[in-house]
Amino acid sequence: MGTLKKVLILISTVILFTIIFSGIGFTQGQKYIPYTADPKRTALIIIDMQYANLEPGALLQIPYPGLGVLIPNHQKLISFFRKHRMPIIWVAGVNKAESHGLMWTMFPTVFGAPTQYKAPGRHETEIIKEIAPLPDDIVVWKNMFDAFWGTNLESILRTLDIEYTAFTGVSTTHCVSTAIRSAFHRQFKCYLISDATGARTKESTEHEFAVLRVGWARVMNTDEFISELETKLLRK
Repeated sequence: MGTLKKVLILISTVILFTIIFSGIGFTQGQKYIPYTADPKRTALIIIDMQYANLEPGALLQIPYPGLGVLIPNHQKLISFFRKHRMPIIWVAGVNKAESHGLMWTMFPTVFGAPTQYKAPGRHETEIIKEIAPLPDDIVVWKNMFDAFWGTNLESILRTLDIEYTAFTGVSTTHCVSTAIRSAFHRQFKCYLISDATGARTKESTEHEFAVLRVGWARVMNTDEFISELETKLLRK
């Protein structure tokens, strides 16, 4: 009976300490130490702001929150980055015959022959004129959802000595979130600018914000992000 009692006490002690330390681990896991961007090492990455995704009636139109929100916020960000000589990189989707892959086989009526909706040179493939890059700006063309897959985006960022990446564009739930995850795994500290990105619905956009906040990126609106950068610039 004494031995059984000792075993039960031992088991109870182990369970108790397991619960305590599991609780500590869980608590620590919920603590998120936010980074603050260094303007000298921050790039704005604009994803898929193309007519194919934004023009009214377009085959791939992203309706939320609409051009009335996306364009002025992009213009504000672009103006700020240009003023302070901070890098801006446009990423845009294009589909070429040699790329094929799942984008063609899974969506043949959109990307495959003979449609080739986002083929080079088509109006739908162009970046919308309200925020179009200047001739000397950096434009990265991609074939998949991921802005890093099969592109030189990472090497561009490394060459520019970028540590912080601020993502905007469409869609929040697909190409933007995929780029953020990919950037995170390459050790870039990410921001998602909430009022400069959009998806099919408000609900899906806000759901993606909630997901990305947990470990992937800091989610801030345009004014909050610019204010954070301005504060850092004033301290220089």
